[in-house]
Amino acid sequence: MTTILHPLHEPLSNLLSESHAPNWRGALCAEPGRNPEDWQPFPSQDYTQARQVCERCPLQTACLVYGRRNKLPGVWGGQRLG
Repeated sequence: MTTILHPLHEPLSNLLSESHAPNWRGALCAEPGRNPEDWQPFPSQDYTQARQVCERCPLQTACLVYGRRNKLPGVWGGQRLG
């Protein structure tokens, strides 16, 4: 069986539950034109682009804490989790 993956068409911040998430306004990953797939790389894929964006983001620490606390896969606060 072949699994077909479809690209995400909205920023990751739109997919997060409002009730459990920090205020994501100002998250650099949510800027128009960013590819949400950069924050959900396959294990063999490089995540340098996402890491570099996260390094400049004012929400880097809150994002990393959120990803760790909720055991989320992907790149959170510039680190690959899960």
